[in-house]
Amino acid sequence: MRDIICSVIIKHMTQTPPKILIVDDDESFLLILKNEFTEAGFLVATIKDGKTCLSEVKKEKPALVITDIMLPGIDGVETAKKIRQLDKDLPIIFLSNVTDSEYLDSAKDIGNCDRLVKANVQISDIIAKAKEMLNIK
Repeated sequence: MRDIICSVIIKHMTQTPPKILIVDDDESFLLILKNEFTEAGFLVATIKDGKTCLSEVKKEKPALVITDIMLPGIDGVETAKKIRQLDKDLPIIFLSNVTDSEYLDSAKDIGNCDRLVKANVQISDIIAKAKEMLNIK
């Protein structure tokens, strides 16, 4: 029994935490999310624009991307569409206050994505959604 417990503990200690990319042009919000997700056991990279996000997705192979919709340069929806060309299964969470139906309709066909409204969620809700999309208990 002791050997089983030890092997479970060792396995847990050696598992690499999931790496996520958080994309938002609000630096203070990025810092809050990075701190909270890090405390929840994630490896976090923060990015301020869609173009850099695409480079990081290619290079880092994250487990999840959380992105605002309104970004400088390439917006979040276009970024997600380009991510799909690189990785058809990478989970994406849109975290935005955008309610424009044009943006929301264009995001529907991206697949393996979800949307949270910034103004309506707590940080714990965002972490819970990330865990749900990554099948983490």
